[in-house]
Amino acid sequence: MDYITAMIYGWDIRDQDFGGMYCAVLTENSSVVSAAILRVLGCEVAELPLVATSRESQGKGYFQSLFSCIEGMLASLNVKHLVLPAADEAESIWTKRFGFSKMPVDEWFP
Repeated sequence: MDYITAMIYGWDIRDQDFGGMYCAVLTENSSVVSAAILRVLGCEVAELPLVATSRESQGKGYFQSLFSCIEGMLASLNVKHLVLPAADEAESIWTKRFGFSKMPVDEWFP
């Protein structure tokens, strides 16, 4: 099953509900250089489960620009919290470059 396609189109498959999913892309000269899958779960929280920047575009600040636009959009919708599931090896990027903090495990599912 292609979960990324299901996420992009907001399809429901099996026991997975991908409603409320949005895909944000940043293009340069008609080519996608960075993309993010975003899920808005009402005014309380949004989730950023998947981000990617093309290999040749990495390190040029493209995702930082896309992320800034995402933050602005969420602020205009009055979304209070943005969470993301980060792999251990990517944690320092999110905490040092984007200002995220690691959530204690006991706060994951209130």
